[in-house]
Amino acid sequence: SFANDIGGYQGNPICKPAKAFQVALFRTETTAIAKCANAYVFAREPTRISIQVVGRTGSYECHQVDKPGRLFIADGHKINKAQRRKGETRRIDRESLSGIIPLVEGFHSGANARILENWLQAIKEGTKASIHAKVAANFCMSGIQASRSARDGGKPKEIKIYNN
Repeated sequence: SFANDIGGYQGNPICKPAKAFQVALFRTETTAIAKCANAYVFAREPTRISIQVVGRTGSYECHQVDKPGRLFIADGHKINKAQRRKGETRRIDRESLSGIIPLVEGFHSGANARILENWLQAIKEGTKASIHAKVAANFCMSGIQASRSARDGGKPKEIKIYNN
């Protein structure tokens, strides 16, 4: 893992003590390598790019508020030297995205904020969230361990996996 403060105002990111930009490499059980980059400071507003995968469904999001994003089905998704992202994609608007994760008024059209809001609401109300607790824990543990690795100078960290 690697982290720096590039993008933070005068080298002082709002997310301290975390770094403003983090990159981590993960090795899966099948020995595949996955890269995750996370920036807390977006230099080119108002467009944001994020990728989120939940099970076999995910979204590439490059969006502005109330503009269409992109949806892909990760089943059969392939990465090779010539083409980094290969698979079926189509444009998706906020109503279509609502079929996957409920619409939250006042939030942008992306799925990330909706999933977080759904998770917090489920905790408050004592109901089931759209994402299983172990799936959410797996998302969190990879980020936590990537951050720890970056703070330890890139030393590999074991990621606990919560199985269903």
